[in-house]
Amino acid sequence: MNKYIMTFRKITFAAASCVAAYGAFCALPAWSASSSPHGAPVFEETAAPINATMVGPEPAAVSAKNEKWDTISVDGKALSAAPFYVGGIVARDFAILTSKRLIIARLESDNKVNVQWTSGQIYGATALSLAAHDTNGDGREEIFVNAWRASGFSSTMIDKAGGKYRVLVDNLPYFFSSSPGGALYAQKLVDGGKRVDGLVYKVTRDARDLRIDPAFTIEGEAPLGLFNLDADGDGVSENVGVDRNGALVVYNQEGKLLWKAENLGGGTKKTKAANGNKEAPLAVPPRVVAVKDPEGRSLLAVGYSQFQKGMFMGIGDKDTGFLRLVRVARKSCSVEKKYVSHDSWIGDLVDMGGGPLGREDLPGYISISEKDNLSIIYLPPDKTRDEGRESSVSSGEPVRQKKDPVGP
Repeated sequence: MNKYIMTFRKITFAAASCVAAYGAFCALPAWSASSSPHGAPVFEETAAPINATMVGPEPAAVSAKNEKWDTISVDGKALSAAPFYVGGIVARDFAILTSKRLIIARLESDNKVNVQWTSGQIYGATALSLAAHDTNGDGREEIFVNAWRASGFSSTMIDKAGGKYRVLVDNLPYFFSSSPGGALYAQKLVDGGKRVDGLVYKVTRDARDLRIDPAFTIEGEAPLGLFNLDADGDGVSENVGVDRNGALVVYNQEGKLLWKAENLGGGTKKTKAANGNKEAPLAVPPRVVAVKDPEGRSLLAVGYSQFQKGMFMGIGDKDTGFLRLVRVARKSCSVEKKYVSHDSWIGDLVDMGGGPLGREDLPGYISISEKDNLSIIYLPPDKTRDEGRESSVSSGEPVRQKKDPVGP
């Protein structure tokens, strides 16, 4: 197979990143495997793909506000967020990608967010999402900022060296996705940027070279975003995503489709190109996150949004976002718990797994309210505290003052 090798070069990307450290101080490896016992496999490698059916009614939706989740408020659109390990005594930092820039901050014990580093504005590209992964095994994760131009993806790789964040490679024609402890995958667009290529690449780093090597080919139409995780708790990883029709899809390590359930995910709004009014051809669905119930059994967290158009020029528009915790079975699936976010849509889920501060029970999620021009990042509640922590980060965007009406 041919290997795509890119040597780090001087950066020209205007954007940078903002990291918010969340939690206690601890120096441990970036990720360690779960010690939970493995269950029986759900997916059959040799059988035909299963079209799973939903069983049982969905539970009544609850609000994260009633469970005292921690929140980080961001003015504007917070499209994606990812905790990641950067070494040293701070175990987990937190990257937040807005529609205009990437910010780095630290969530202190007094609930204040201490901004460490903020990028310049992203020009000429549309920000999409984040991925975090340790590409060279040094125990420190890098940040991949997925972005799109009219010609295709134009993404950037960022790391921390000497206490400072830097861009290592920019203008990468790939979309990157990863899960804690899993592989980092890269995907490309084909047919003039209208379709996701079925060929999936695995990303590693050798000395100073970023290696993007062909790994497998997806059977059928490929979803945008693939997450290498154990979907059924049997100790074997699958590749999971959400296709453009909102179906939750599960593949084996060679790209063979094993299992599919309609209408569980998706519903993300298409983004406008930064260099014009043209829409990106593909909306980016929220990431899929592997979590566990109180008995240690596997669930998949899936984000979904519904958009109801009003009568005229946005009047009466209604957005509603949902976070579903889904249990998969051989020929069926069920929703075990459901969270609702009124008057907003789900931009992305936040994978809290992995690392010394990892959470296995719940993901975080991002609620975007276009009416209020506000995003709220919900992080799972700390059961040792009676109240959730509230903090905020400024996107750095200038606020336009409303002019007083001119009299006659």
